[in-house]
Amino acid sequence: EKTLRREEVEALIESDPVFDNSDVYSISRPERYRRAMQKQRRLLELSAEGRAKLLELRRAVHDDLGTDLQTLMFIPNIRATFSDEQRAHWLPRAEAWEVVGCYAQTELGHGSNVRGLETTATYVEDADEIEIHSPTLTSTKWWPGALGRTANHAVVYARLIVKGKDLGIHNFMVQIRDMKTHEPLPGVQVGDIGPKIGYNNQDNGFCRFSRVRIPRTNMAMRFATLERGGHYASKKERRAASYSAMTKVRVEITMGSGHVLSKACAIAIRYSAVRHQGFTGKGDGSEMCVLDYTMQQQRLLPLLATSYAFHFAGATMQDLLARGDAEALHVASSGLKALCSRITGDGIETCRRACGGHGYLDASGLPHLLGTWIQNVTVEGENFMIAQQTTRGLLTLGSAVACVSEIKQTSLEQVSWIPSVFLSNSMEAFWLRRGTFATSALFDVKVSPRPPNQAGTRNQQPMIKPSLTPEEARFFLSVPSILQCV
Repeated sequence: EKTLRREEVEALIESDPVFDNSDVYSISRPERYRRAMQKQRRLLELSAEGRAKLLELRRAVHDDLGTDLQTLMFIPNIRATFSDEQRAHWLPRAEAWEVVGCYAQTELGHGSNVRGLETTATYVEDADEIEIHSPTLTSTKWWPGALGRTANHAVVYARLIVKGKDLGIHNFMVQIRDMKTHEPLPGVQVGDIGPKIGYNNQDNGFCRFSRVRIPRTNMAMRFATLERGGHYASKKERRAASYSAMTKVRVEITMGSGHVLSKACAIAIRYSAVRHQGFTGKGDGSEMCVLDYTMQQQRLLPLLATSYAFHFAGATMQDLLARGDAEALHVASSGLKALCSRITGDGIETCRRACGGHGYLDASGLPHLLGTWIQNVTVEGENFMIAQQTTRGLLTLGSAVACVSEIKQTSLEQVSWIPSVFLSNSMEAFWLRRGTFATSALFDVKVSPRPPNQAGTRNQQPMIKPSLTPEEARFFLSVPSILQCV
């Protein structure tokens, strides 16, 4: 039933001329962007007509749309971090696409190190307003999708300054363009950062603020409040909630890796099934089907199986996301994002090479898939960096428990079986090369009963000494582990 419904929606999209891609590889980047906007508008029209749900329609469109982050990051951020009153104001406007937004966190000088962001949000008590300012060149917001041309609002991450005190990173709703003319507002310098390796339907942009004033109530206030006069209060959940949109994207990358890798495999396997190369030796001049070569099977079929594994891993992550299990979700999504994005990128390239010279042609679809996908090894945490979050989570768990039974009482019970499964598996070397949870470095996460002060990995204890902080010890331990992941 689900398959029939999917095919019905795909037929609807394929029959609509707005979604025609027959000349997609020969048009300019500005034209790509214009058509992407036309497609998004048509999707909204079809959804409003009741032809299908917007999510169903979007999944049937095999294009990158500059507006994807509206539903992937902007609206979820409003839901996660803004108060009930604020959500009542912003959500209807965002869901009606009156307010089109972006997620403005990354800066020219800082990406992964969120605590190092330089944009300031200073409370001006006399006016009861907040002043958004870019004090340095490196504080320029850089890379946010939809910022370059599309968005009229941005959720801006900045350092909250109240009465001269830096209260850390908070997020603020900032209007950046006029709602009628779409021109940048006074004090806002915004534009497109230019062509990229791929993903060029998306208008990644830059933005600088020159003492732009916004209402105090535009600060996200579900987990932190700033009252008139400057009284500030914060809940312990604030930091985790602020980064929830990034976690959601990591889950989507994990889920998407299976989908994209399966596309590449379908192209390469179908090509290999119809391509003939090399005589059979029967003397009749017949040639072998490329897919009949064991070498070709070994290149492509494991990747096809991997795409299924990634699909189900992504589905599991979506279940964790729905349950709101923040601890398990953060640790698992960080590692899976690094693992799945790398293997998928490498897998697409393997599929491209498996198609010989034809794989180098844009019309094969494989160069576009590769150029678009490989951004995912960098976005929402560069793989070398983000894999440390999984290492850190597992080491913390290992040092907090004394036996397996205690591990199983935590929200990370999944990790208790990882070492034994893989160490007894004939495919251990195969998967270790792909860095599944860096098993070799974390062997003792499945600990045997021992005193609590000895819990943890056998490699960690020698590192915990007066000359090293726990953070430094984790850093040195992370290096060999991460090298297997990324």
